[in-house]
Amino acid sequence: MQNPVKAYLSRYRNLQLKCRTLEDTIIDLRERAESITINLDPNKVQSSSKIHDPIAEAAASIADTERLLAEARAESEVMMNRITQAILTVSNDQLQTLLVLRYIKGLSWETIAEQMSYSVRQIYNLHGVALNMVDKHCIELQ
Repeated sequence: MQNPVKAYLSRYRNLQLKCRTLEDTIIDLRERAESITINLDPNKVQSSSKIHDPIAEAAASIADTERLLAEARAESEVMMNRITQAILTVSNDQLQTLLVLRYIKGLSWETIAEQMSYSVRQIYNLHGVALNMVDKHCIELQ
């Protein structure tokens, strides 16, 4: 079972990934929409019942996905602010930096260790200390 503080702090990065996935989906949908062609047969009369309009369907899919992206971006911004506030409950500046690098910036352990001039093992140990220092009450309220 994952540490609840760690799970909470990971939510921002998960939302960022969701945003990138939705952005990629929109790009794919637009590319497909641009390649849609409609063949009209001048010998057939178009009826108004159940007309299949692939361009309208593509536009609707793009609009729906863009709405989902806007919602995810707004949620991501709120989550980043909440996580930042939780990180600020840690009284040690170095530990705050470690948590920001990991959970806000999404850096690897190796990169964090290099930037903070520690070994990866030391970063793992400091990370454990930092997680224990995050105010649990702050997280439970959200």
